[in-house]
Formats: sequence, structure tokens, C-alpha cells
Amino acid sequence: KEPSSFSSSSSSSSSLTKAASPPSLSSLLTQSANSFQQEKEKRGGVVGQQSRLKPNIVTFNTLIGACNTVEQSLRMLGSALENRLKPDIITYNTLMHICAKTGRWEKAIWVQRHMRSTNISPDVHTYNTIINAFKAAGQWRRSTAMIGYMRSVSVRGDTVSYNSVMSACSKAGQVDTTLDFFRRMGEEGLAKDAMSYSTVISALGQAQMWGKAESIFRQTYDKRNLVLYNSMMAAYAKGYQWRKATELFNTIQRESLRPDLFSYSIIINAQCLANRWDAAMKLYQKMKSIGKIQPKAVTLTPLLKILPELDKEQANEILRDAQELRISPQRLKVIYQISDRNDFSGDEGSWDGAEWNDDSEEDSTRL
Repeated sequence: KEPSSFSSSSSSSSSLTKAASPPSLSSLLTQSANSFQQEKEKRGGVVGQQSRLKPNIVTFNTLIGACNTVEQSLRMLGSALENRLKPDIITYNTLMHICAKTGRWEKAIWVQRHMRSTNISPDVHTYNTIINAFKAAGQWRRSTAMIGYMRSVSVRGDTVSYNSVMSACSKAGQVDTTLDFFRRMGEEGLAKDAMSYSTVISALGQAQMWGKAESIFRQTYDKRNLVLYNSMMAAYAKGYQWRKATELFNTIQRESLRPDLFSYSIIINAQCLANRWDAAMKLYQKMKSIGKIQPKAVTLTPLLKILPELDKEQANEILRDAQELRISPQRLKVIYQISDRNDFSGDEGSWDGAEWNDDSEEDSTRL
């Protein structure tokens, strides 16, 4: 609206005006077109390079690791061989890991033999994976024998090796063998971690040897580890020591540790085993009120067993939650077939494999 004043300002500071003036539309279009052409040429060069790329063994190792079944992973190995690629130790270890996850220990052994036939020496990770395959299949004797075999081929077992063997023995109810390998860890100079202590405490808990489990718990270097607390609390529950279990649960909260699903499931089970119905329900309702912890079948199982002892409102709450979780009629039938409540341990709630992760550290805290 005031061109004379604008013109005057421009003439007095021409350099500033040039720096501040916006670019014209035509210059913007030209710049955009040039940038687009440069990007197109750049992408064309990359595509051209990619079209000349061929898959290598790293490619197939990644694909094998993404397979869901042993058969898929073996077919992928066959494809790598058809491409005249030489598998490396990562290829075979990845294959064996898939075998271990599915409990296919025979296939894991076959992969290990094929590995040796290609002049690749297995390492400690290889043997640890095979031990895990034995553990998943319930072959605890084979897992213990593997430690001796590793020694015979000059491969020293590590903490993971012994933890896996102890876990296999613990799940099979072999308390003495679990304790023996726990002792041998010290003799071998291997560091015992939280999983080492948790596994042996769980084994003793299954055998209702809560006093000995308590002694080992006191030796742990890290009492602020929730897995250790859960394992010891489960040992108390198995030994019908609800007071000690409750005291430990309170200690968890005093130590500023956050009780998780396992913590609540264990303490609820301990109260149910002690015929403390009201205490069990209060803990269950407290867990739900937190909001971050959702009840699962393992939490509801002991409460379903004591359903006749609850009042109508409490019973309806448990039944509604069980319905929302879609607990199968087969599981409910098994729960109610248990004639003596004192024989109920809570293990019945951990049968659904979809609700538990066998690779999880909390696996040793199952009820």
C-alpha cells in the first residue's frame, strides 16, 4: 500500500533486502525438479546395485532364525546349500535353537553331527542349546551326561550350562541331582547367578524342603531380585508355611520391589492351601485394583478350587473372570476332580503353554 516507502527502504539497504526476500515460484519449482531428478538417479543406482546382489550365508542365517518350525529351518538350510553357500557356526547354532524350543532333541543332535562333518567345532553355545533341547523334552539324564561329554571334547561348561542342567533336573523332581550340580558349580569356579539360586530353591520347594531352601536363599548375593523372592515364596507355599510366605510378600513391598503376576499367584495359592479364603480373595482383589496386573488361569485356579467356600458375590466374581479368560472346560474338570484339597498344589494352573514362556527367567517360579 506504500510503495514509495518500501522502495526507499530497499535502496538504503539493498544487500539486506536481497538476503531477506523470498524465492520466486519459478525458482522453487526448478529447485524441486532438480532435487527430484537427483533423487531418482540416486535411487536408480541403488536399485541397480541391489539387482546384482546375491544372498550370502548371513542372509540365510537370518531367514533360518525367522522360521517357526524345525522343518522350515531345515528346508532353508537346504536352500543355502543349493546356493553353494557354506554354513557357519551361527547357522548350526540357530538351527539347534529352533530344535530346542520345540523339544526336538533328536534333530538337535543330528544338526550337531552334521556340523562336525563340515569340520566346524561346536562351542559352548552349541552344547548349551542341546541341553535346552533335552530340558524341553524332559530328558534330564541326557542333559547331565552332556556336561561330561563337553569335558571330554575340551569344552568347559559355563553358568548357563549348569543352570540349564539344574532346571532340567528340577522339573523332573530330581532334587539330589539338582543340588549336586549346584555344588559342582562352586567346585568348577563358576559364578552362581540369580537363576542358579532360583532353580535350586524351586527344586527344594517342590520337595517341600522349605527349610533347606530358606538356607540357600539366605546365601544369595542379590536379595532384591524378584525371581528369587518368588521362588522362596513358592517353596513356603508348598510347605504350607503361609505365615512365612506372607512375611516374604510384605518384604517384597517394603524393599520397593513391585510384586508381579507370579508373586500374587504364589501368595494367593499359599493362602488357599492354608484354608484362608478371605485373605486369598483380598489379595486377588488388591491385584486387580492395581490395574497393571491382569489375572490369568494360574491365579484363578486355586480360587476356583475353593469356590464352595466363598460367598455368593466372591464366587460370581471368580466365575466372571474365569469366563473372560476362557478357561477350558477340560481344565475346570481336572480342577474339580481333585478330591482332597490338601493335595492341590496350584500346578494345575500352569498347564496352558500359551500362558507361559519357557525362555523366561520366571519359568522357575511356576506354582
